[in-house]
Amino acid sequence: MTKDEIISEIEALRSIVAMGKDKLKEGQYLDMNAMQAKVDGACEAVAELSPEDASEVREPLNALLNDLKAYADYISEISDEQQGGDAEAGR
Repeated sequence: MTKDEIISEIEALRSIVAMGKDKLKEGQYLDMNAMQAKVDGACEAVAELSPEDASEVREPLNALLNDLKAYADYISEISDEQQGGDAEAGR
């Protein structure tokens, strides 16, 4: 994979994560196993790049990582809200 192809793949993954956050509002979740495989593939491709090209991929890759962290935080918030609602209903 070329540097540009990797950056395009990372941007596509970021779009999927953003869409996944919207889907959470509808009670749907991303298949994180499939996401993990795609992220692993992108990381493996980055490892094969020249140091110069790899450095250009760093920023998009960090942005994807931040998106994934935000997605995980959002899942935690929803989970906490649901558990809080379940606890209140059990009173």
